[in-house]
Amino acid sequence: MEEHDEDPGEASVTSVLSENQEAESGVSTQEVKEDPEKEVSEEIKEEKDKESEKLIVPQRLINLQRDLSALVTNIQTAADAKESTRRTELEETRRLRLEWLENDARSSKEKFEEISKGWSIDNQKLIAQELQEVLNNQQKLCSALVEDKKKLITTCNRS
Repeated sequence: MEEHDEDPGEASVTSVLSENQEAESGVSTQEVKEDPEKEVSEEIKEEKDKESEKLIVPQRLINLQRDLSALVTNIQTAADAKESTRRTELEETRRLRLEWLENDARSSKEKFEEISKGWSIDNQKLIAQELQEVLNNQQKLCSALVEDKKKLITTCNRS
């Protein structure tokens, strides 16, 4: 008979090692007889995959952080642009209102002077019909002035 060179202690260590490998890889070495070099190369590939995953995670975190920073910056830029546009529109509205008020002040002054001239009846002897015409003319001028003020108020309220 043939003698086995193996020590029984070594056989149990080998079986324990193979059981540990089975537990890690999920493949029974007793069922599948593969070349030991292939097993080693597969283990090396698995270790490299795990290492590359470890490298991918920090790189992915860096990418996500960069993307998040870019997103926040874009949102801040958009908010600043919107606020700038709003302020520009408000300034334009204020400028237009000021222009309307200045124009209205000039036209109101002219109309008031015209109305004031109508009241200055210097010791003229006018008949009742002429006085009635002067009074009607004054009422028309005052009504026109009031209408202009109402238009200005509605224009300012709209804008």
